[in-house]
Amino acid sequence: MTSTETNLEQVSALTLITPIRQGFIPELPTVRYVDRLRKVLTAVQQKVNAREFTVLDRISTVHFARWVIIDNDRNLLFTSNFDGSLSSYLRDFVNDPQVAEGLNQIWGHCEEYPGASAQHFQRFAQWVRKYSVPTTCFYSATPGLTVRDVKWLYAFKERYDALVQKLQARPEALAPLFHQFQQEVLLLGQQQTPASPSAHLLAPRPPSREPEEVLVEPRRAAS
Repeated sequence: MTSTETNLEQVSALTLITPIRQGFIPELPTVRYVDRLRKVLTAVQQKVNAREFTVLDRISTVHFARWVIIDNDRNLLFTSNFDGSLSSYLRDFVNDPQVAEGLNQIWGHCEEYPGASAQHFQRFAQWVRKYSVPTTCFYSATPGLTVRDVKWLYAFKERYDALVQKLQARPEALAPLFHQFQQEVLLLGQQQTPASPSAHLLAPRPPSREPEEVLVEPRRAAS
């Protein structure tokens, strides 16, 4: 089976449609799986709206992610744009225990979900591949920019705007203020954080992609 991942230069796309478990939760006989799932997603959205930290903030490659309950509460739609290959993206999910637990609280309401963990990455990757759907059309306004690039450019603009404000108040201090701005930008580029720019921002190069890593190696079913 071929990958349903779609790429535009630096940015990749993934879409899943997973069946939600039907009926009531055994340990909560008055609560349906879909009702608890909706509460979980609502709680995450409230954190996002309040600009509070979520587990997805721990993954530096996510441009956006979206979960939507569809088909009269029968399926869960997940769409995401991210940097890099699908395999590396999924490994980001499972290698961080907090991220994995956050995903378990969502997709644990879906059929056949094996759980996200580094120890059982192959099972998780197989599940994702099974419920992936092809992207018919994929558009990105900035296909050459990674999440790291975008954050760096935001930080650059903050420093540039501050420079403009200082020059409006002290136009005679252009030379020292611009020198200070240059030093701040140099320090920004040296930071080993998600705000550091990718190499192609500093030295443009033709777009290219390495061959996609094999997502799931064939293996015998567990007896």
